[in-house]
Amino acid sequence: MSSPTPVFLHIGPPKTGSSSLQSFFSQAQPELLKQGILYPQTGRPPAHKSYWVQRPEGKVKITGTMTSHQFLAWTLMAEVEGLTADVCWSQVLDEIQNSAVRGIILSGEAFARLPLDAIERVRFYLKNYSVKIILYFRHPFALTLSRYTQNVKMGRYDKPFSCFIRELSDELLYPYTRVLERWEQVFGRENIEVKELDSFAQKFDLERDFLTTVGLNPQDFEYLFQKHGIANRSPSPEVIRLLCTINKIEHSCGDSPRFQARFQRLRGFVQSRSKLALILARLSGTLSSQPLYSEQDCHFITEAVADVYNRHLQQYVKSKSG
Repeated sequence: MSSPTPVFLHIGPPKTGSSSLQSFFSQAQPELLKQGILYPQTGRPPAHKSYWVQRPEGKVKITGTMTSHQFLAWTLMAEVEGLTADVCWSQVLDEIQNSAVRGIILSGEAFARLPLDAIERVRFYLKNYSVKIILYFRHPFALTLSRYTQNVKMGRYDKPFSCFIRELSDELLYPYTRVLERWEQVFGRENIEVKELDSFAQKFDLERDFLTTVGLNPQDFEYLFQKHGIANRSPSPEVIRLLCTINKIEHSCGDSPRFQARFQRLRGFVQSRSKLALILARLSGTLSSQPLYSEQDCHFITEAVADVYNRHLQQYVKSKSG
């Protein structure tokens, strides 16, 4: 009797290179399939269809093809209007069953948010497969800086990084251990692989690591690395400072949808990397040469989370590699 086909379920979490990985998987679909690995097209909305999804900032209309399988997780949490988990998962399972492959990759950082009962439903849907859970983690400082940058980019925050970390003092460490405990309870620790993102020093090391994990030779994909850009690239400190100024002005103008739409377009322009946008960012940088963060900020974060980070997450990783 043949062993079950493996499913490599990448659960993120957010701000750990997931967008870059998913963009690469999507671009590499033909080569992956040629080598017997399926990155399903289903589990993502088709280009001709739109859905309203409940996000932290409110309802968002998702249009066009996504590179991740977020819908598989979102539907399990009933966050997608007009689409149930049974329908979404059945589409993926049909695609898998109609593909003669030796492995499947599913990826979505929203999987890290799933409660225990939803994770049990994942096990039910994938009961005929051998599931390997893959999670990447970042050092708390790098993760917090990335969270700050994302909040500024989205227009949610308008203060310096030093204010952000002190307001978040009780939430500086992403709840990796709680996420891992839930997935362990359903799939077992032996089926969970945890990797440290900060250990990847070179460009595309993350993609190469994942390819190796699923049993592929990264050298076969080198030609794709030359074409593949970095998804969700972080803006420069000058751009972040300019965005903070824009956000501050927006927040002083009230909640008018008309103003919000204009400021959103302005933020998009500032992040567009056009020549004019770069000139504006540099000009704003000449007005304030203050660095984005200080040594005191680094020390504050390290002291706030060192105990939990070292005792729990690092210990878990050691137990997996030891």
